[in-house]
Amino acid sequence: MKNSERRKKNEAYLEFAQAYLERTQIQSTVNLAETESTPEDAQMAVQNTGGYHVLVGCSSVIGRRQSQQDSVTIPCDTQLLLEEHPKFICVLSDGMGGLRGGEQASACATQTLFDDYYRIMWRHCTHSYLDFFRAEAEKINTLVRGLKDENGAPLQAGATLIAAAVDGEELHFLNIGDSRIYLVRDGKMLQLTHDQNYLTRLMEKVRSGEITEQEALSHPKREALISYCGIRELSMVEINLQPLQLKSGDVIVLCSDGLYRLLSR
Repeated sequence: MKNSERRKKNEAYLEFAQAYLERTQIQSTVNLAETESTPEDAQMAVQNTGGYHVLVGCSSVIGRRQSQQDSVTIPCDTQLLLEEHPKFICVLSDGMGGLRGGEQASACATQTLFDDYYRIMWRHCTHSYLDFFRAEAEKINTLVRGLKDENGAPLQAGATLIAAAVDGEELHFLNIGDSRIYLVRDGKMLQLTHDQNYLTRLMEKVRSGEITEQEALSHPKREALISYCGIRELSMVEINLQPLQLKSGDVIVLCSDGLYRLLSR
C-alpha cells in the first residue's frame, strides 16, 4: 500500500474514531448482538459540570455477519461524574467466534466488571485499581469457564476483555486478549494495550534473530490468542501500573479486532 493511501486510510479512521464519541447514544448496558447502530444514526449525550466536559458512547456495524458476539457496557449520564469530577468505567468484550457461547461470555465479562466497579470502586473506595482489576480478571475468568448451556453442558466459551476507568484526570485500564484501547491526542493515535496473541511470541523470536519479521507476520497461527477470559489458567493480564494523565480534548477508543484490522501498520 502506498504511503498516501495509508495516510488517507488512517485519517478516515481517525474521523470514525471521533464519531464513536461525538455521535453516540448514552446507554446503561448494550449487548452489541442486539443492536446494529452506526455512527451515522447515533445520538450525542454530554455531562458538562465543574469545569469538565465528558461524553461517552458506543456504536457497532455488524457488516455481513449473522450475529455479533461483541458486548459493551457504558455508563449512563448519572454515572459519569462523582462529586463533580469524572469517575466512570467503560468495558468491551469480544466473544470467541470459534467457540460456543461467545455471546454469553462477552456479556458475562462486561456486565460483571461494570457492576463490580460501581459497587466497589465508585464511592468510598479503599481498593487500588491494580488490586481491583487483578481480582476482577480472576473472577471473570472463573465465571466464563463455568458457563453452561440449557442442558447443563459446559459452553467452552471465551472472550477478550478491555476496560478503561477514568478517575478525575487519570486513566486506568485492563486488557485480556487482543481487543485494544487507543488514545487519540492532537490528531495522533497511540495504542495503549498490547495484543496477547501468538504474534507477540513470534516477535520475540524476531528480536532474538531466530526468525525474520516477514516469517512472523505470515505465520498461520499469528492471531491465536494466548490469553483470554475462560482460559484454563489466566497468566497474562495487562494493567497499567501508573495511571495515564489525561488532557483536554483526549479521546479514548475501545475496540475489538473487527475495527482495528481496518488500520494499516
